[in-house]
Amino acid sequence: MVTVERTCGHCSKVFLLPQQKLKHGRGGYCSRRCFDAWRTANATYHGRRDVYRMLQPGEAIPSWEPKRKRDQQGYVVLVWRVGSYSYVMVREHRLMAQADYGMHVHHVNGQRDDNRPENLQVLSPSEHIKWHRRQEALTR
Repeated sequence: MVTVERTCGHCSKVFLLPQQKLKHGRGGYCSRRCFDAWRTANATYHGRRDVYRMLQPGEAIPSWEPKRKRDQQGYVVLVWRVGSYSYVMVREHRLMAQADYGMHVHHVNGQRDDNRPENLQVLSPSEHIKWHRRQEALTR
């Protein structure tokens, strides 16, 4: 197998790449991790620039209807388009519980997509950790 020496487009590490991958237009990055880091840092993929950011404390909530999505952890996220390829988002349970910045929102029944007010409890970070440790000790 013929290999070619390449330089990673993200971390600048020199690595060996099978020549076959060059024929298929691959090989710009030493690993998937570097490719993902580069893509996240540049926010450019398939010719578009989509920029997502979290709603900042004190920032006004957009008045129009958001899109409801689910993030990788299973929480419901509200997403508003605020400009060309520019989006602002917030986790729905934080809005429903009206949690201050730095406070945690606990789902009483453990279901991350159940955002009814009676299922949400606002706790300090230390209270939240204590609650989960107690529950963990009970289930052992």
